[in-house]
Amino acid sequence: MSKEIAQTVGGKRIAWLIAIVAAFAVFATVSLQNDTARADATIVCGTVDADPPTGATTTVPVGDTIYCQATTLAAVTGGIDWGTTGTASVTVTGDGVATTVATAPTTNASFLVTGAGSFQVTVAYNDANGNHGAAEAGQTTAAFTAVGVTATTPTVAAGQNATTTIVIPAGLTYCSDATGVTGDARTGGTTATDFAVTGLTVVTNTPTTALDNVDGTHTVVVSDDATAGGPITVYTHLADSDVADDCTATASTVAAGVFAVPELRHIPDGVAANTSTVIARQEINSNVRGSRHTVCLVAQNTGIDNNDADVLANNPVATPVLIPGITLANIAITNGGGYLTTPDTEPDFTDVRIFEGDGTALGTNANSGLDGATCISWVSTDAGDQQINIVYVGANGLQYNASWDTDNDGNGAPANGQTVGVNRAPIKE
Repeated sequence: MSKEIAQTVGGKRIAWLIAIVAAFAVFATVSLQNDTARADATIVCGTVDADPPTGATTTVPVGDTIYCQATTLAAVTGGIDWGTTGTASVTVTGDGVATTVATAPTTNASFLVTGAGSFQVTVAYNDANGNHGAAEAGQTTAAFTAVGVTATTPTVAAGQNATTTIVIPAGLTYCSDATGVTGDARTGGTTATDFAVTGLTVVTNTPTTALDNVDGTHTVVVSDDATAGGPITVYTHLADSDVADDCTATASTVAAGVFAVPELRHIPDGVAANTSTVIARQEINSNVRGSRHTVCLVAQNTGIDNNDADVLANNPVATPVLIPGITLANIAITNGGGYLTTPDTEPDFTDVRIFEGDGTALGTNANSGLDGATCISWVSTDAGDQQINIVYVGANGLQYNASWDTDNDGNGAPANGQTVGVNRAPIKE
């Protein structure tokens, strides 16, 4: 055959033919090796720590753990790297453990979900052909959705009741609601399997009955007792669960500081989106006759200055306090005499507004003031000093007096220009 080929084509053509055949052989070998190097792992995840994990799900309650292992085509030589991508907060345990990624894995890496959002589980590893990064097909799972119960409790004045608003997201329901059906009304929220309070007195408990495929709002009204606040805990599970022993506890701590002894602060002009800015001085002596003046309630020992160039509070900034139901009868106003001499016409207290501040700059609307605080504004048509206090009776039946310095600690005096103990009320001149 060689002789026939040699007779048919020249030697140079034979050389080219051999070179082409060799190139194809090399290409085939490289391609095969690359295919091996790109070999996919198969990740299996579930809510039950079994081998392999079971209880596959795409929705994970915050506080729950999912378990994953990966099966490879070739023996793993190291470089095992479990991780996650996405917006949810997830803590990984078992990273680098050889038995979680293998041709026949026997244990699982665990992923504790600590914050809501979405995430994907990824894995990388090495074998005899090199590194297999998480970008390779099969080494990143489909997206999981982490959903969690959230709660908020605004600061209230000492002696008042506090309202905690708990949002149960779509996809979760109370533990005792184990119908296994989604899209129906939530039930439960009152028994010990669904709800618990420690260190607080429950005034009312109102569970949500919203459909379990939409967000639901659960409200709890509490009063403080002799302990320093305490947690409100709600127990939930996935809405499609038909068992009552797969619960996740979400605790929201109502700190003792939520029930704050209130103090009064003057509010500066020109501050928009005002959630914490007040004037850290007891006396304001630049108010103009006929102009509106605003004071708002803050938590005791907040809204204090650090003796810098301005008079705005920043050490610490103010924490707004709300006292529902304040009326003119709760306001004690004392006029300190005329502008120059006592016989001069005294300042007056007119066009009084009592409201919850909306954070807008003073003068924007009738509710302009410290956001979330009980505020009072008024107009005086004559000059002179005015002192103001708020006296109220709490839900506990005790009387409280809100002034500029309720505990007589000076609120930063003498650096703020005041004298400790001379007068505790805010003064407007």
